Amino acid sequence: MKVLFVSAPLVGHVFPMIPLAKALRAAGHEVVLATGADVTP
Repeated sequence: MKVLFVSAPLVGHVFPMIPLAKALRAAGHEVVLATGADVTP
């Protein structure tokens, strides 16, 4: 399954999604997280 997470570029919106995204990826799913540049270094 392909999963797309989309979030506002705010740390409080993005960080809660990360454990679920990691669990889905570990289960063999293709995961992409889309957010703004304010969250990425």
